[in-house]
Amino acid sequence: MKPLKVGIIGLGTVGLSLYKILKKRKDLNIEIVSLCDKNNKVKIHKQDRYKFETDYKKTLNSDAEIIIELIGGLNPAETIIKKALKNGKNIITANKELLAKKGKNLFNLADKKNKSIKYEASVGGAIPIISNLKRLKTINTIKSIKGILNGTTNYILSQMHTNDISFSLALQKAQKNGFAEENPALDISGKDAIYKTILLTFTAFNKWINFSNVKSNGIKKISIEDIQKAKSSGKKIKLICTVKKLDHNPTIKVAAEEIDASSNFYNIENEFNAVEINGEFFDSLLFKGKGAGGFPTASSVLSNILEFRP
Repeated sequence: MKPLKVGIIGLGTVGLSLYKILKKRKDLNIEIVSLCDKNNKVKIHKQDRYKFETDYKKTLNSDAEIIIELIGGLNPAETIIKKALKNGKNIITANKELLAKKGKNLFNLADKKNKSIKYEASVGGAIPIISNLKRLKTINTIKSIKGILNGTTNYILSQMHTNDISFSLALQKAQKNGFAEENPALDISGKDAIYKTILLTFTAFNKWINFSNVKSNGIKKISIEDIQKAKSSGKKIKLICTVKKLDHNPTIKVAAEEIDASSNFYNIENEFNAVEINGEFFDSLLFKGKGAGGFPTASSVLSNILEFRP
């Protein structure tokens, strides 16, 4: 059997983790034909140096069948994916922001070129929520989706609740332990969770929600007093993402909510994510796992690569 040939663009935490997995798992018969990152000092094996590029165009022009885009953000990621599709390549990406904002046009282009865009790693880290949602909707009418989709905010809220510490101290702890970026605005504002909720909505209902129409305060207005008030009545505050289908149109909400012990999300703590799916022929299914991190997210990318096996 011929190896699957891949090109990886973006060798940050997830990209390097994927590279290490593929170097270790030679039995998977996946060949890395090109590696690309703007940082030419990125650490890869000496024997792979000849495959390394700082210009993504060279990776796009390689004989890779699959381009794996892991740089994030809107540009040049959008250009990379468009050019790759036009060059006849399939795409795997973890880029939730790009897909949430530009996904409609990108998927239309992929259909036109008879190519695929796979995006398991864009939601839920190691949780295989996209693939399971696709399977479930073929045999069920999905009624609603609910989840904790951002590990940074969940870590902060968990620490505030458990240790009675302020928002700023909990954020510092999250940053120190690698669960929050130096600039955590995307997470605490709720935008990251909105991106992921839009992708779950598209996956379940084949409908695109306009990002600019979704408003959220995230957790930026949550104080230790709010946490303690909820705690005194046996409740917790969580950033909950909700998708409901009313008539034929899905609606989404991303908001900090008080939940009690009867909720499936009550004991989802720290960096963990969870997604609950409700369908016509089942009450609810709960998926839980680490929502971030290099190797968990790279594992989801790998699952997408393997879907291209003949």
